[in-house]
Amino acid sequence: MGIADDLGYEYPDRNWFHRVVVALTSTTVGAWLGYHLIPPVDRVVINVTKGKGTITRWFAGVPPIWVSTVGAKTGKKRNSPLFGIPIDGNLALIGTGFGQAPTPAWVYNLEAIPDAIVEYEGVSIAVRGRAATKDENSEVWETAAAIYPGFVKYRERVTHRPIRVFLLEPLPSMK
Repeated sequence: MGIADDLGYEYPDRNWFHRVVVALTSTTVGAWLGYHLIPPVDRVVINVTKGKGTITRWFAGVPPIWVSTVGAKTGKKRNSPLFGIPIDGNLALIGTGFGQAPTPAWVYNLEAIPDAIVEYEGVSIAVRGRAATKDENSEVWETAAAIYPGFVKYRERVTHRPIRVFLLEPLPSMK
C-alpha cells in the first residue's frame, strides 16, 4: 500500500468528450487557459460541491489532488491542485505548470520545505517530497504520458528550464 492506494486515487477511463478536452488543453492556448483559469475555478467548484466535483474531473476526466506546501518565501500554507501520477501505489508530481514559462511556485516550496499534505476527496496524508532519480524520472514521464497526453506537449514546450519531478513518500511517523 502507498499514498495513492491510501487516498483511493486513480485515473478513471475517459470517454470521447474527455479525450477531446484533453487534446484541446494540450495546445498552447488551451494550456495557457488551463494554467490561469482551472485552479481558481476548481477552488470554487470544490467549495460548492463540498469536494465531490472538479472542473478537471468533469471535463477532462482527470482528478486533481490538493497539495498543501509551506511557502518558501512567505512561510504561509499554499494549496495547489495538481495531477498526481500513480507510481507503484505512491504518487509523483511533475512541475510542468501546464507548459508555461515559469516554474510553478509549489516546486520551489517543496524543494525548500519537503513536508506537505496531500488531500483527495476528503482524505489527507502527510508526505515528504523528494526529487526523482534519473530512472524514476523516466518512469514518471512514461506513466504520465499514458495517463494524460498533455504532459508530452508541455515537455516539448518547456525547453528553457528543467521540469522537476518529485516522488511523494509518507512521512516516517505515518508508516
